[in-house]
Amino acid sequence: FNEMKELFPDPYFHLGGDEFGGWGQVDSFMKEHNLTSQNDLRAYFWKQITDLIHPKLPVFWEEVFQIKENLKVIPKGSVFQAWMSRGPLSNFVTQGFHGLLSAGWYLDRQSPTGAGHYFWGDTYYDFRNNEPLGSIAQDKADLVFGGEACMWAEQVDAEALDQRIWPKASGTGEKLYAPQNGGGSMGSIQKFRCVLARRGIGAWPMNPSPPCDYP
Repeated sequence: FNEMKELFPDPYFHLGGDEFGGWGQVDSFMKEHNLTSQNDLRAYFWKQITDLIHPKLPVFWEEVFQIKENLKVIPKGSVFQAWMSRGPLSNFVTQGFHGLLSAGWYLDRQSPTGAGHYFWGDTYYDFRNNEPLGSIAQDKADLVFGGEACMWAEQVDAEALDQRIWPKASGTGEKLYAPQNGGGSMGSIQKFRCVLARRGIGAWPMNPSPPCDYP
């Protein structure tokens, strides 16, 4: 942790914390430290880790927020990242934490919002229309830092990587840099896809999409 703190000067440190299943048999350790439940043990763990990365602030996946014991030891100003749905984002900021959105921006899924599409490229529209601030009170909006499009590799290799990411990821960029409820146009995404193609990036063609003008 000390090595990573020196390598990266930014003030945040992503600690993960998602899809955690438990530690198994650690009864003697829990008894020694007066921990009466697995949730107490988790809070103990996060207290040790957040102390290690101080003065950096931690970033966690949303599961860490779900354990109330964790919230007693996690420093204010920490960031929680919603990936299963947008709903938790409002809960994060209501309790004074910062929030990031990834739900609806999973690049490895054809239908990240469950809407369903025939064409992979059409997921761009889901990304562009995924509004982080939709359920956030106006006085809490500044606590939402933005979002992150995520690419997971379970069913992706080097041959498919470019097409899975582009141009869908640009929909996330448009949403995060546009005014609330704003976004780009079909013409702009078609042009951008051609820019990517001319640079040797195997971006998926949009449908309908005119052929790119290659130099």
